[in-house]
Order: sequence, then C-alpha cells, then structure tokens
Amino acid sequence: GGANKIGPHLWGIVGSPIAEGHDNFAFSSALEAHKGQKWDPELLNHWLDNPQTFAPGTKMTFAGIPKEQERADVIKYLESLK
Repeated sequence: GGANKIGPHLWGIVGSPIAEGHDNFAFSSALEAHKGQKWDPELLNHWLDNPQTFAPGTKMTFAGIPKEQERADVIKYLESLK
C-alpha cells in the first residue's frame, strides 16, 4: 500500500477499476482503453500472462508470467491485500 513508483501500488487491486485512481498515476493509453472494467482474477490472469496481449502498446516492460500456477499464486496473494 505504499507510494506509486514505476507502477501503481497494488494494495487492493483486485476488484478495483482498471487505469483509475492510484493517486493520479499516469497510466498508458493502452491500459486506459480498459477503463470501465475492474481487475478480477480472470483479467489479472490475462495481464500477468502477457501484458502486451492484454493491452497492446502498454508502457509496462513486464514480460509476463508464463506458468499458470505461478500466475494463480500471484493472484491469490493480490487477493489477500485488502
């Protein structure tokens, strides 16, 4: 729940609106195209698998997590941050 750095903080991300809030973090237009949606486990799985296929043109340099179980573990952890 700390300050935004290279990316927005992820405390409470599950269920929160995509590309909104987070103390006016400058989201890419690629991610802003998903405004109106909320980060649920399915969308987080897609993002964590390959951010470039989820939001083509995103500024995020994170390459993704190819292993399904590792993505599931990350999502479970993110769900615990409430």
